[in-house]
Amino acid sequence: MGSVLLTVVEAFSWCWGGCNDDNQLIVTGLVIVTSLSFLISLWTVNFSAKRKRQFKMPPGPRGLPFAGSLPFMDPKIPKYFATLASRYGPVFKVKLGSKFSVVVSSPATAKEVLSEKDSIFANRNPPASTFSISYGGHDMVFSDNNAEWRMLRMVWARTISSKSRLDALYDLRRLEVLHTVRNIHSKINTPINIYQQMSLATINMLTSMMWGGMVEGGVRTGEEFRQMVNKVVELLVNPNVSDLFPVLARFDIQGVERKMKRLFLWFDCFFDAIIEQRIKFNQTKGEGTRNKNEDILELLLQLKDQGDPKIPFTVTHLKALFQLLGSEYFLPTVLRTKRESQIRLRY
Repeated sequence: MGSVLLTVVEAFSWCWGGCNDDNQLIVTGLVIVTSLSFLISLWTVNFSAKRKRQFKMPPGPRGLPFAGSLPFMDPKIPKYFATLASRYGPVFKVKLGSKFSVVVSSPATAKEVLSEKDSIFANRNPPASTFSISYGGHDMVFSDNNAEWRMLRMVWARTISSKSRLDALYDLRRLEVLHTVRNIHSKINTPINIYQQMSLATINMLTSMMWGGMVEGGVRTGEEFRQMVNKVVELLVNPNVSDLFPVLARFDIQGVERKMKRLFLWFDCFFDAIIEQRIKFNQTKGEGTRNKNEDILELLLQLKDQGDPKIPFTVTHLKALFQLLGSEYFLPTVLRTKRESQIRLRY
């Protein structure tokens, strides 16, 4: 390495001596660019060799220098991974763009990764589009495996998804179903869109459990919330160049992060309005008038006021969980719609 640097310095000194001549100046520039490129390439090779010696990577296809295995991937991803597993074994690496991914394909290995050694593999690089919509990684999906994540998991298990809480919110769901039945019954002998009615009933049940359906705007607000959540999920499931080539993330070539930030601003203002409305309602009516079937928002606000001072549950956590709840609920619908569109295009 030292001899290479000495040669570069000598070549640069020789060219600098005749820099008054235009040809010598051009040669000087070429020598500098060529030398720097060579040094960078040499440093990259040495750095990669050290990393390979330090971290032994599993076997896998070599791929192309910049694109990796992307040009060779089968659109049917499970079939493609099954082919690689039969060739390289139950654990193999795949280079997608400039990022390496490790794939486990056997039940025993998956159990070891996801159950026995979950704490080691829990942290991962989130997609570039999720930072803003998850409030900087303060939700339960994209947060690191730390004390904050354990607090959020406990809140989710006890306040949102527990059987006792779902049973307590039965009356709210029942009212929305009755409202849907009455609405359909009132349109006898009139063509109706069953899918649209069921989708609207679903979003009304979800928002009713989340904040009791007390938001001004009624059905229009629920439908608008559903449409915005669908846009978020569509951005999350679509491939993003920034995830495959992190060096290009600052340019946001597909505009995914810009679109996600605009959606984040809408949701943030929407949740702020709901929280502010609930706080004003509680202050006006008083503590003694609260319904025994408290919705999720009411419980989370109480948890915020009674939070642990060491790991407090904040309004940011509340809004992040609401965003996660909406996205998780509508993700299967968006994926199914996307799959049906692909089938229609194919046939």
